[in-house]
Amino acid sequence: EEEAIVMGAIDADAVERALLAHKDEFRLCYEKELNAEHPNLAGRIGTTFVIGSSGTVMQAGIESSSLKNAGAERCVLTVIKRIQFPIPRGGGVVQVSYPFKFNSGGRS
Repeated sequence: EEEAIVMGAIDADAVERALLAHKDEFRLCYEKELNAEHPNLAGRIGTTFVIGSSGTVMQAGIESSSLKNAGAERCVLTVIKRIQFPIPRGGGVVQVSYPFKFNSGGRS
């Protein structure tokens, strides 16, 4: 199982908890595209983002995507940028890589 990779003075579990608190919003990014015209859409989006010294996201981008759906990718980044993360210890910045996996449940 792939996990968050966190580089910087912040608790990785706390970062993951902040992301999981928004899991319904991330899921919606996927389901919107799934329902639009991509019934077989599935895959993972590898994101990378930087948490600034105040806990807000300074930048976010797509590292890799097997989902290959620009709408879902943009939506995921928008949600990430809205999240308030814990404040890094000592006020440094934190680099995070986080994989999102999406599939439509019933079908594998």
